[in-house]
Amino acid sequence: MLTRNGLCRVCQEARSLQRTAEPARRTISTSARSTAAQKAQGSQKGKSVGFKGGAKGSAPAREGGAASGGSRFLLDQSLVKPAVTLSHLPFLSASNATETAIGRPHRFPAEATSLFGSFGIPASLADHFQYTTEPASVLRASTVNLHTRLDNAAGQSSAKHRVILVGDSGSGKSMTMLQIMTLLKPTWAILYIPNAVKLVDASSPYTYSREAKMFVQPTLSASILRSFASVNESLLTGTPDGKQLLSIAKQGADKGGQAAVDALDRVFAAVTKQSSVPILIAVDSVQALFRTSAYKDTTNKPLEAYALSIPRLLLELFAGQRSIVNGALLGAISTLETPWQSPALPASLGLVKAHPYADLGDPLYSAFAKTIEPVAVPAHMPAREAEGLSSLLRDSQHIHGSLSNRLYVQTMLS
Repeated sequence: MLTRNGLCRVCQEARSLQRTAEPARRTISTSARSTAAQKAQGSQKGKSVGFKGGAKGSAPAREGGAASGGSRFLLDQSLVKPAVTLSHLPFLSASNATETAIGRPHRFPAEATSLFGSFGIPASLADHFQYTTEPASVLRASTVNLHTRLDNAAGQSSAKHRVILVGDSGSGKSMTMLQIMTLLKPTWAILYIPNAVKLVDASSPYTYSREAKMFVQPTLSASILRSFASVNESLLTGTPDGKQLLSIAKQGADKGGQAAVDALDRVFAAVTKQSSVPILIAVDSVQALFRTSAYKDTTNKPLEAYALSIPRLLLELFAGQRSIVNGALLGAISTLETPWQSPALPASLGLVKAHPYADLGDPLYSAFAKTIEPVAVPAHMPAREAEGLSSLLRDSQHIHGSLSNRLYVQTMLS
């Protein structure tokens, strides 16, 4: 079974049997406080981070500083392994995402890594990618099937294509989302939220809008607009509707403040009308939108997610109250964000049987979720997918040597 850091359990078990292998890096900390701070940082598995491809010939540096309570120094540069090269792998593209390619490792192309760099990716996947010159993954049947469906959805309303990926922790939901965006990117505009928790955890400024009668999030609005414009500029400039959408996003991002909030509203309004370019809105850790937020009103009462401007826009789309004329909605439930689980969403999707007296939170969340379609990502793999993953783990040096039959069967095969 896959684990929460994006690797399978076989990787962890194999590593425990190979303690004699040379470490990629040895560091020393000048204070105990530094170590404690690093452990605290390491526990934040659900956060999204900017993606940076590893530089060829070097491993990514991880040095503490004042923020970590002490300094850390590399003992010897000669002990730092160069980033692993995966240049022999083919690039992932719509043309090779076929049944015959299932189980084969593929690199993400430059267009995809640019998207990841603009929007960010979940921290667990960034950890997985950082030791190779280019990010790579194994193509799975679940990705091929979902891509076929969404690709055929071009020209159709998102009302028919509102999907949330579900599955066990570490089954590969976030990776599947990255693969789907990569396959659609050449012809679809993408708006990606790598961690919806950041929309509701009170980590960004907010203010009450009398006109909108809700709490707006200007800083987050500007950030989303900036990334959307950067990632989709070349595609949107090809049509009049796309140019207008791009212009609204750029102006809102540049002005910031209430102008950014208004611009994001206009962008969402535009995607419900324009049909020139198909649009995918992808939201990871989507369950955080279906619960009470950490923001508070003027009486210090916690705000529901739907009382915040950006979550409200997304909830209305996922609920089918508003629809993209040409496009689809894709979400993924993350079980890593323990404090940010939604009791209403899994119950509404039929993933769990709720007790008649269970507290599911505000009834609106169940109403928002009841017509969304769950799509399962299997935790275990058919033989050829497992073989491809074990090959990729060896090539990227996450594990060394061959796998025992016991580890292979117990941790990877379905």
